[in-house]
Amino acid sequence: MRTMLYSLTSLLVVSMFLACADAPEGERVEAGDAVETPGDQQAAGQTFQVNTAASKVLWNASKATGKHNGTLSVGKGTLTVDNGQVTGGEIMLDMQSIVVEDLQGDQKAKLENHLRSGDFFEADSHPAGTFTITKVEAASGENAEVTHQITGNLTLKGISKSVTIPANLAVNDNQLTAVTPSFTINRLEWDITYRSGLLGTAADKVINDQIGLVIQLEANAAEEM
Repeated sequence: MRTMLYSLTSLLVVSMFLACADAPEGERVEAGDAVETPGDQQAAGQTFQVNTAASKVLWNASKATGKHNGTLSVGKGTLTVDNGQVTGGEIMLDMQSIVVEDLQGDQKAKLENHLRSGDFFEADSHPAGTFTITKVEAASGENAEVTHQITGNLTLKGISKSVTIPANLAVNDNQLTAVTPSFTINRLEWDITYRSGLLGTAADKVINDQIGLVIQLEANAAEEM
């Protein structure tokens, strides 16, 4: 009986701490096996180049004792547009550019360096992540924030997984914009396991496996040669 009571008490304590580490808000995006894409086959249409100064990724993460948020820069990238529809493209994510916005001074620098380390994104070994578009479909439903579902291979730490991301996508003349509502991905899919609750981490040290993301992307039609 005493053992059973101890187990129940432990379970309640763990549940309490996990509740304090609620996952970031947003639609959970499931990851699947990467889709093979022919390396020598380019989608037909006009090329748009990513405006890196106007594009970024917002991120947020939670743990039992609080939460953090910040940004990630979008590097070079191109998208292909045919008859006003996006047909393909690849976008680079600059993993060395991780910024923490809710801290200052030494604490800020310490967490940024930790996120770039081997515990998380291994930015020295894998300085660039990529998102390679494999399919774009018009969204069904009445959510004004979502006009399309964009499927692609997201590569982090050299691991590629297929994800489908909701987005408000618009192409107007020579400019393309894509803004996502908040969504989450499970970091374990990319072998980011530090302080995961699934690995027996002490309850008060758990970092939620879900990472919240918002993508803000702008691209401009490339000048024809």
